[in-house]
Amino acid sequence: MKFSIQKCPKCGKEANGTLETIQGIALLNFDGDSADYTGETKLEWNTQKTVKNRKGRITLVCEKGHDWKSEVTEP
Repeated sequence: MKFSIQKCPKCGKEANGTLETIQGIALLNFDGDSADYTGETKLEWNTQKTVKNRKGRITLVCEKGHDWKSEVTEP
């Protein structure tokens, strides 16, 4: 893929990834009619999606954790 803005506007580093969303299931322990979180979340990897804004721009992230929006210019 090629991006219209490949380098971070804040620090000049190249993108090292895209921001993603993924669903997770926070596991519970039941004691009668009461529940507590176990402290573990099971990630549902097949729900992983790249974050895009309304204009279809992808959120890129650099190694310093900065993020910015960029268009994909080629597949």
